Amino acid sequence: VEQVAELRRTLIGLARKRGLRVVAASTHPTTHWREVKLTTSERYLQIQRDLGDVARSNLIYGMHCHVGIEDKEARIAVMNSVRYFLPHLLAMTCSSPFWQGRDTGLASTRTGIFRRFPRTGIPDYFGSWVEFEAYVEALVETGCIDNAKKIYWDIRPHPFFPTVEFR
Repeated sequence: VEQVAELRRTLIGLARKRGLRVVAASTHPTTHWREVKLTTSERYLQIQRDLGDVARSNLIYGMHCHVGIEDKEARIAVMNSVRYFLPHLLAMTCSSPFWQGRDTGLASTRTGIFRRFPRTGIPDYFGSWVEFEAYVEALVETGCIDNAKKIYWDIRPHPFFPTVEFR
């Protein structure tokens, strides 16, 4: 905590010297999504092809935190346990009342924007790693997704690393 606070103080000081200010936000407060040049990363281009304007209008910021947990069953147990606290964490971290130059009246406009994506929010309860894998396999087999990275829950076992990912 002390290191993060010091880094923030340093960044704020450097910005001030240049006549700038640092703001923490989960959405860009003034930009309209139609005016933004999109990334050319193949992964994001595919998401745009799959979801159209839902993906293009996703002008939000997010942070991911990976918690290393080797045991697959433990990852599922942690995900199941944390589900209850996700609304509380959101309430404590809201930072996106502004959207396209106006105050939306919401503490987290980002949440509503991101919820338009499929497979977001709080995950269902899974009884085991095998049950979770079966869920992912069903989505892949039915053509809903090509891999588990297309599951965008607020918490999930990462599909390629031995971690639980908080979003």
